[in-house]
Amino acid sequence: QPVFITSIRDDSVGGDSNNDGNVSSPAPGDWGEMDIASGGSATFDHTIIRYGGGSGSSSHNLGLSDTAQATLRNSTVSHSKMYGIYLAFNLTGQVNRLTVENGIIANNLVDGIYAGSTNGRHEVSVSGTKIQTNGRDGANLAEVDLQLTGNTFTNNAGRAAYITSGSLKAIGNNSGSGNGTGAIALAGSFTGDTTLPGNPGGFPYAFNMWVESGSTWTLGAGAIVKNLPGASPSIRGMLVSQGTAAQPVFITSIRDDSVGGDSN
Repeated sequence: QPVFITSIRDDSVGGDSNNDGNVSSPAPGDWGEMDIASGGSATFDHTIIRYGGGSGSSSHNLGLSDTAQATLRNSTVSHSKMYGIYLAFNLTGQVNRLTVENGIIANNLVDGIYAGSTNGRHEVSVSGTKIQTNGRDGANLAEVDLQLTGNTFTNNAGRAAYITSGSLKAIGNNSGSGNGTGAIALAGSFTGDTTLPGNPGGFPYAFNMWVESGSTWTLGAGAIVKNLPGASPSIRGMLVSQGTAAQPVFITSIRDDSVGGDSN
């Protein structure tokens, strides 16, 4: 018995609640947005949130402000007029936290998950989730301490994922197909040690970032890096590439279909 948070026009659950027969049908932007305010928290389990995002240019189905926290398990966020999940700007010293496990983030007209540039920090963990058919990027995350594992990115109109600055706490076992740019694109400044393993089906990374001094990034056996035109990654710390004869590491062009498939 899932919980539904949806539009009054959504007759597929709860019947014809606005008593207009078949005159109306649900659409993105039918209602505004649900915000978790600073200091607030929310947990959603087997919950479907859809047809919101009608409150303006940064509107969303679910938003987190300042120090808010939200956990979604086995839940769906879809059909927002703008963003599916939106992590708002916060102040220096503030951290908001989002966890998504075994979910679906789909059919939102802009980004599936968005975390904007901020003076504070976003902590985001997304695992085992299908991120699909969003109108721009599957995930667009800035200033983030990120765990991104075991997800599938399919048919997002823009980049599968675009990560700008922060730290990669755990990343791997992600796959995808049919995205405008079929890669996990990394840009900006990153700190801390991380390992980028080979992904199922050769799903690639794209580098245009700098690895800061004191940080070590390790490319695991079978990892594929397919850089976008003009990309100029910079290693100020250390990069270790650990390919093998059977599973070499590739650093190549996004146009190189011979490894990792047709990523552009």
